[in-house]
Amino acid sequence: MNSWEAIWNNRQPENGYDLVDLIKTNGFDGGGTSFSTEAWVKYVTSFKKTIPIDPSDSIFEFGCGCGAFLLPFYEMGHVIGGIDYSETLIKIASTVMDKGDLAVKNAKDTFADTIYDLVLAHSVFQYFESLDFAKTVCSKMLQKSSKKVAILDVPNSLLQKESERDRSIVKAGYRAKGQLLHLYYEKQWFEQFAIEKDVDIKIIDQAVDGYINSKYRFNVILTKL
Repeated sequence: MNSWEAIWNNRQPENGYDLVDLIKTNGFDGGGTSFSTEAWVKYVTSFKKTIPIDPSDSIFEFGCGCGAFLLPFYEMGHVIGGIDYSETLIKIASTVMDKGDLAVKNAKDTFADTIYDLVLAHSVFQYFESLDFAKTVCSKMLQKSSKKVAILDVPNSLLQKESERDRSIVKAGYRAKGQLLHLYYEKQWFEQFAIEKDVDIKIIDQAVDGYINSKYRFNVILTKL
């Protein structure tokens, strides 16, 4: 088990299963990365316009954790599903979204047995072991989607130095012995992937008030032609 996986398997909500606790458990838990319930719902639902998401769209999330990102859409009536490699977090997600299709699974081992309109990954790609692994996951996401793939909150390699400086301040405990570094991406890497897969691509810089990582992140929207 790698260091990041150990962290996610050991996470538990502090006060039950309120959305604010799910947000913290999914890693948005302090030092400029925390959200109130109201701010989180506004943040998540803002992607309805960014992507955009139709009211009837089914949504599947790679690396869904305990379901904090999916929950607002689930409560709006969207059919949802998701996978995560943490059994602990999937158990929590299954409790708060009991009609969701949720499973413990590694992203690279996910198959297109059930197709969803939108397949997304939010604030997950920085934890991947390599660009080769990320490319495999991108391909899996496309296979599982009938319309669009959204890869959200992606660390920008052009801003890595500044981002790591801020991370060293707000997440000092995670940086012990250099074991928990993030993987950064060039926008051109996604553009080349889109060319190879013959899909449309849109890349949008993040702009979220109060979220310290936002200025170092971008979002990728892939649309099947």
